[in-house]
Amino acid sequence: CIRDRVCGALDAKVRAEFRVREGIVMASVDEVRASMARAAEIALQSLGHLQQAHDVLADARAATVQTAEASAQDTAHDAIAMLSKAMSDIVEVQHTVTAATQTAQGYATNI
Repeated sequence: CIRDRVCGALDAKVRAEFRVREGIVMASVDEVRASMARAAEIALQSLGHLQQAHDVLADARAATVQTAEASAQDTAHDAIAMLSKAMSDIVEVQHTVTAATQTAQGYATNI
């Protein structure tokens, strides 16, 4: 039993020396977890910025709708459709960021 622990420790030391000698840097599990947690935190911060962009576009769309009511121009209606599409795209990105964050957190938990 003691022999196995000593041999295991020596093997780990030899593997570590090889990684250093070969320029291979391997992060520890704790380092990976910390890195993934930081990445998830940054991604979650982006959700607030995306929501702000969505809100500004909603305001722009509302102003365009008011203007378009008095206009028969197709261009105004095209602008409304494009703003609506941009808002929809932001919602899709928010869902994607949320899914990516959950995946990263799950990975960090399971390693």
